[in-house]
Amino acid sequence: MINGIIKSIFDGYRDSEDTKKRMHESNFNELDETEFLFSSDFMNQMYFSAKTADDCCMIMNYLERYRCVDAGIESYDDVYYQTAAKLKRKLKEEGKRGSRGYSF
Repeated sequence: MINGIIKSIFDGYRDSEDTKKRMHESNFNELDETEFLFSSDFMNQMYFSAKTADDCCMIMNYLERYRCVDAGIESYDDVYYQTAAKLKRKLKEEGKRGSRGYSF
């Protein structure tokens, strides 16, 4: 019984909107803070979890910083160009077209 109560407390914490938001922000902040290149699979997961234009910009800036774009690695190129397309959509949604230095 006590285990069930403790489990429900932790499940509630894990499922709370604040916790989900902090985890999301933490994942994207990690792109700026890390000193190594994440796998293209991880970057693809980041692409799917990107919710805002800022998230898309962080992914693109990360890939540009490590010179992954047009370097002959198709999986990184796919993530980059899919993210660029998503950024374009997000900028239209957010009404901020062209404010980040990307020209579409």
